[in-house]
Amino acid sequence: MHFLRGRDIRSFYAFLAIVSAVIFCDSDRRALGQSPAGRPGAGKQAEAPKVQSSPAANTKATSQTPARPASTVPSSEPRLTFSFRYQPWQQVLDWFAEQAGLSLLMDAPPPGTFNYTDTRSYTVPEAIDVLNGVLLTKGYTLVRHGRMLVVVNLEDGIPPNLIPDVPLADLDKHGEFELIRVLFPVWNMTPDQAATEVQPLLGPQGKVITLPQSREIQVT
Repeated sequence: MHFLRGRDIRSFYAFLAIVSAVIFCDSDRRALGQSPAGRPGAGKQAEAPKVQSSPAANTKATSQTPARPASTVPSSEPRLTFSFRYQPWQQVLDWFAEQAGLSLLMDAPPPGTFNYTDTRSYTVPEAIDVLNGVLLTKGYTLVRHGRMLVVVNLEDGIPPNLIPDVPLADLDKHGEFELIRVLFPVWNMTPDQAATEVQPLLGPQGKVITLPQSREIQVT
């Protein structure tokens, strides 16, 4: 065994002191969350450990309602199509009244047959317009009065109480050839002047009545 000399002892103690200082500093850095000098990440604070939450914790509790398909509820107003070849009017009008949900009132059917085919679908007022466009050439017309559908022979005249009174706002809900009675207010002229203007526009069964007190005209 070799014994260390005094100088060597001092050098050894100095060496131990340096090593201890390095170890002490390294321990302090680790306690403060720092990396040792000369290593990657030296001088940076240690990042706090990340706690990874479960997917259920990150998911917001939301109520998901499945998308509803577009409404397929049929409209209350039926749509009608015509496909007739030389069909007797009795059968045609019976079919139409049933499809439109109306009660048919008819003393005698119009003569001849109905020959009409169309792929277009019609509302009830539009369908009445199609039928009246043909029936008028035969001297007949259909009058809808409430839930009744009346077949009128124009040679016999039309009872005034059979013609329905329709509000002006509902005028567009009725057909061009449908027989109705409407009150029109008159503002920029007298009722007599308005009646004179309207008279040339009336059909064979139409008429106009003036109401001077209320400044209105009644048009059939």
